[in-house]
Amino acid sequence: MILSLALSVLTSCTTVETTDPSDTYRDILISIIPKLPEVPTLPQLSWTYKDGLYCLDEDNVNKLLDYGENTLPLFRWEMQQYQRKLDAVLSAL
Repeated sequence: MILSLALSVLTSCTTVETTDPSDTYRDILISIIPKLPEVPTLPQLSWTYKDGLYCLDEDNVNKLLDYGENTLPLFRWEMQQYQRKLDAVLSAL
């Protein structure tokens, strides 16, 4: 008797969460938006100061050139791809 009373109280007190259809639609749209590529950080360089000029050794120059010639163009390409994917999502709306 007490068990059936407790079960009826417990089951009658449960709440059912309703979701707004627009929330579900918004969640779906957010989930298909591609992630923005991360901006590459400038490599850490060891500068020297000599005769009133700042200088880099060969290893640091190679790091800087790799950043400018490889890393930044790759980031630009990733951003173009991101823009293309985002345009496709927006045009589908």
